[in-house]
Amino acid sequence: MKRASDADNGSLDLLLDTICNTFGGVLFISMLVVILLNMSSRQAALTPPDASAQAALVELERARSQTAAELRTLRDALSVQQQLERRIDDPGLREAVRRLREERDARTTRTAQADAARSRISQAQIDVNRVALSLAELQAARTRAAATLEQVDREMAREMAVRTRTARLPKLRQTTKTEVPFFLRQGRLCAFARRTPTGGLARNADEAVIRTDAAGVQTVEPVVPAGSLVNPAASSHADIEQKVAQFDKDRHFITLVVWPDSFAEFAVVKEILVRQQFEYRLLPWPDDEPITFGRSAGGALVQ
Repeated sequence: MKRASDADNGSLDLLLDTICNTFGGVLFISMLVVILLNMSSRQAALTPPDASAQAALVELERARSQTAAELRTLRDALSVQQQLERRIDDPGLREAVRRLREERDARTTRTAQADAARSRISQAQIDVNRVALSLAELQAARTRAAATLEQVDREMAREMAVRTRTARLPKLRQTTKTEVPFFLRQGRLCAFARRTPTGGLARNADEAVIRTDAAGVQTVEPVVPAGSLVNPAASSHADIEQKVAQFDKDRHFITLVVWPDSFAEFAVVKEILVRQQFEYRLLPWPDDEPITFGRSAGGALVQ
């Protein structure tokens, strides 16, 4: 009988020790759940959390997983406890153990439910924090892009201001002066006529040629290699000025035929004509169209 009593007392001590350990573990889990639920009950904000808060949240989640593992270990210990309960002979003690086990199971169920809810809330907060960080990065990128676009707009406006020229439309007027044609092609200026020693006009055969086709239509074209070279980059254009100055601004006006390959040189010739106070007429001419030779009826419009 003494051996049986000693064995029962040892089993009871082991049972009570297991129960105390289980109760302590459940109490720790309950406190942890309350703390985390208080943290998670606050309204989730879309402002990005700082690194320390995010790290603390992840660390709590790791602690929760570790606590869940310890809870599973305690449940295994309870299985051993249930085996020990079968060896208790006292009906009153057995009933007390049964009620304690039911209360423990109820607390364990509530704790597991609260832990699952807290886990979902914690994971949701982690996801919200991640989204908030992404939104902050997108906002920063948008701000940088807006600043870059503004800088590009300023540079474009400055470039346009530098490269834009304001041109006034010329005022055309009719003249009865004698026409003197000039041709500007391949960057060379050719004169159709030249002044004679008596002050009249004669055809300049060196720089312009007249051709007649089978139908008797006469066309004129410049002899480009014989013309005077117009260099927009040069600081002086004495030869061009002399070629124009041989004519009389009070008796003659200049008709300037310009091909597409000499638009840059036209600015030089125009500046010389204006400085020498010649009236002139501009005729932009396409590459493949011939110039018909003949006199025009009536006065010409010049500028």
